[in-house]
Amino acid sequence: MSLKLFTFNWDNKDKTTTKGAQQVMEKLTKWQKIYDILSAVLASVSVIIVLLDLAAVITINAEPYYLLDKIILAIFTLDYVVRFAIAKDKWRFFKGNIFDLLSIMPFDVMFSVFRISRLARLFKLFRLFSFTGRFMTRWKAFLYKTGFIYVVYVTSTLIVVSGIGFAAIEHDTLINAFWWAISTVTTVGYGDVVPHTPVGKMIGVVLMFMGIGLISSLTSAVTNFFVSEEEDDRFDQIQNQLDEIQALLIAQQSKADD
Repeated sequence: MSLKLFTFNWDNKDKTTTKGAQQVMEKLTKWQKIYDILSAVLASVSVIIVLLDLAAVITINAEPYYLLDKIILAIFTLDYVVRFAIAKDKWRFFKGNIFDLLSIMPFDVMFSVFRISRLARLFKLFRLFSFTGRFMTRWKAFLYKTGFIYVVYVTSTLIVVSGIGFAAIEHDTLINAFWWAISTVTTVGYGDVVPHTPVGKMIGVVLMFMGIGLISSLTSAVTNFFVSEEEDDRFDQIQNQLDEIQALLIAQQSKADD
């Protein structure tokens, strides 16, 4: 009796430990998703700052852009150092994260001696490339699982056709035409380039309605994607619990037979 009681308590302890480990892993997975999203946002902000600096719209060495760039650099450097420290195969990690390393190298300081520090800032664009590989699988899953890929196809085709049509009808350059098409379909509408002919205005109306549908579809797709992932996580959790119960019943049955 005491032996069975001891065994039963040990099984409960093992089960509790397994359940606790699963809860910890679930929390870590959620935090990992949040961290990945924040990292992608920081990478995008960094690239936008560099592009605006190269276009002479802003000066990256002036506040607040200089401070923001250094904060982002510190975060990416810490991220690389921590991941390198916990990696089991250092050489494999190094080869698989070249873009990450290039994105944190202080090329602007090293190349300032040769007066090409402005050109060296292009290396910061690697911050965006470094996250492309991380998000490629999740991005493909998002596009195809939600069906948003078809919205992207239709919208891209409409932008190209509308841009070419606008340039031909309004006798404007393709750059201005595509700028107008993109700003219209994204519901931004700066107003610096506008159609003047009736046909051009009709194209603009179509793009406006398409833009509203695009934003609505994107919001719905993102919501459904994360809800679906939560359901998948819950299903996996239930499946793991059922497997544990089945293993426990088999173990108890084996002991009863003995």
